[in-house]
Amino acid sequence: MRFRSGVAAIASMTCVSALHAQTRPAVPLPRTEIHELAAKSNGQSYRISVSLPESYAQNPTARYPAIYVTDADWVFGITAQTQYLLRLDNAVPDALVVGISRSGPTDVNIVGAVRSFDLSPTRDLGAEKIYLNRYKRETPTGGAAAFLRVFLDELIPDIERTYRTNGDRTYIGYSLGGLFGAYALFQSPDTFGRMILVSPSLMWDDDTMLKQEAAYAAGHKQLHVRLFMSAGEFETPEMVSDMRTMANALTAHYPGVELSTKIFEGERHLSTFPVAVTRGLKIVFAEKPKT
Repeated sequence: MRFRSGVAAIASMTCVSALHAQTRPAVPLPRTEIHELAAKSNGQSYRISVSLPESYAQNPTARYPAIYVTDADWVFGITAQTQYLLRLDNAVPDALVVGISRSGPTDVNIVGAVRSFDLSPTRDLGAEKIYLNRYKRETPTGGAAAFLRVFLDELIPDIERTYRTNGDRTYIGYSLGGLFGAYALFQSPDTFGRMILVSPSLMWDDDTMLKQEAAYAAGHKQLHVRLFMSAGEFETPEMVSDMRTMANALTAHYPGVELSTKIFEGERHLSTFPVAVTRGLKIVFAEKPKT
């Protein structure tokens, strides 16, 4: 079993006293709405955050791309604000940013445990032992199939009914979220036309995702997606090497893939997301050269 930490442990730090924390209001992100989704597909409840572009209210007939990001408790704010700044620089189009995370407490141990189930495609008993020690609770794995159904049957249809989207969908996943993105790519290849997979945990369960890619390639010769994959220079060797192996396989097997990869110098697992989402958004939304 080859398994290394996806998100090892994201430390929670506070710089205000308990009294201030009780009396000072939370600071909301501009133009952001929050909904609850009670998913029928897997019986779980999810917090859905939607960041709207500035032009959304000003142009009531305009329709927009939608960018979906998992692990919203940790990376939704970074993603939404990065997209906003890049839009000011005309590097990306106006878009909705949709974050999904489990409803309930945001304690790192609880979030870490439930995401390990939703984002992993197979059950990995070795990983469960590691997570039991890390999160101090039972942590089942292998729930990605049901979570993908939440996306396909409930989340995406609800967003596209509620908001003025144009069918152009992007997926952003970090660590186990990157693993889930690769799983979604082979299980439902037409769902997302663009993908950004940051530090994807492709080494999960003895490289199960590399095996799934090989199985997919045996029956398919095309995969139409604009894909950016990245890792930090100081990630585990398995994470970097498996990302490169996946990139080589995609390039060899599918002529339609538009693929870019990057190893970010000086970055570790917990520092790479901000630089990766900036680079990734610019790449997947770059204008195609005119022919």
